Amino acid sequence: MLRIIASLLFLGSVFFSSAQTGSVTDGPYLFYRGDSLIIQCIANGVLATDLHSVQKKMPASINLPIPGNAGGVLTVPLKKKLDTESSEYKPAQKLFVTSDIEGEFHGFQKLLVAGGVINQKFNWTFGDGHLVVCGDLFDRGDEVTACLWLLYKLEEEAKAAGGYVHVIVGNHEVMNLSEDVRYVHPKYMKAAAIMNRNYNELYAPNTELGRWLRTKNIIERIGKNLFLHGGVSQAVNEQNHSLKKINSLVRPLYDMDGLDSILNAANAMVYFNNLTSPFWYRGYFAPPLASMAQVDSTLKVFDVNKIIVGHTIVDSIQTLYNGKIIAIDVNHHKQNHQALFIEQDRFYRMNADGKKTKLN
Repeated sequence: MLRIIASLLFLGSVFFSSAQTGSVTDGPYLFYRGDSLIIQCIANGVLATDLHSVQKKMPASINLPIPGNAGGVLTVPLKKKLDTESSEYKPAQKLFVTSDIEGEFHGFQKLLVAGGVINQKFNWTFGDGHLVVCGDLFDRGDEVTACLWLLYKLEEEAKAAGGYVHVIVGNHEVMNLSEDVRYVHPKYMKAAAIMNRNYNELYAPNTELGRWLRTKNIIERIGKNLFLHGGVSQAVNEQNHSLKKINSLVRPLYDMDGLDSILNAANAMVYFNNLTSPFWYRGYFAPPLASMAQVDSTLKVFDVNKIIVGHTIVDSIQTLYNGKIIAIDVNHHKQNHQALFIEQDRFYRMNADGKKTKLN
């Protein structure tokens, strides 16, 4: 069904007029085809396509048009290797955590600058600190591509400084990778039409961003803190799986073909069902509400003190369940830009001006 919906949306998108597509600026998108690399970028509705040999003349970097900066570009070095992320990390002295950016590039940039994570030139300035994004970079907003490439770039800069960037997969990442396009911004349907492509090709396994996204996890532990998008249901607790096991079980969900097969596997529905999946679960916020015993069970299973989640919008970053849950999904589309700042096991709410307020 999702394939049919996606196909219908694409067939509709190819009939956008030049007036409708003339203002579209998007990309770059990198597509691998055999021994060739095709790079496509759109500027004001005009498509540019470059062809490279993977073996002979692979580009060292690509140029990302900076949203809102006419003519401004950001150089993004291409990775020589993409490795699947680890599920557990040692404690970090400082962490900057946000979620549900949903294509709001300028708010994201402002937060990162305010938190000392990057400077005005988009370079990493956070030293050995860790940046964590708890899912949902995709959908609703119109600068998704820029958000993805910025994080792709910052990963290598952070590692070089002894820090780290953690991109956690949320439900909207899974939706985009597995051909569910219900919330995709119209801009991206137009961009696909200009490139004479189906939208689902943009993050397919033969693309650079698609390959990169498929290395990411749905849940990670850093020190005594657990990071994920939705939450941990009792059904997941009862599986008693390690974080590594959970991530390996769910990774096939990132593709439609994987979804078809995993739904037949034992206990797989726990990790996909809207009521129990770690990237869909809302039990910390809406009925049937998780009990304190359930939360304590999660802390014990994964040996953590705090659980940090996005997915469900709150007015302000706040603690729940006697401080054991921290909710960080604020509505960035309404310019309510906030992040969680963790420093030496102290937890703060930080706004886009850099003001920090200690959490209870």
